[in-house]
Amino acid sequence: MTPTTSQTLRRRVRRLRALADDLERSPVLRLGDGRRTSQGIHADQERLHGDADRLRWQAYLFEQGAHQLVAIETHRGQAMNRWRIG
Repeated sequence: MTPTTSQTLRRRVRRLRALADDLERSPVLRLGDGRRTSQGIHADQERLHGDADRLRWQAYLFEQGAHQLVAIETHRGQAMNRWRIG
């Protein structure tokens, strides 16, 4: 794995979070505005919120993976330097 892989994951993190934000700004989620809405619309709103939460969770997992890749690459680089020196 290369630093480029962690950069790719971080780009995906930003994109997933942006998608979740867009989803939650959807006009469907503003329907009702405190008024009673039909059960169908309410169920759709709940699903959209759930989808946004899952996108954010996936973004979190990608972000953790990116951190782990950086740590692995750093450790690998340090080990290679010690091997060359020793």
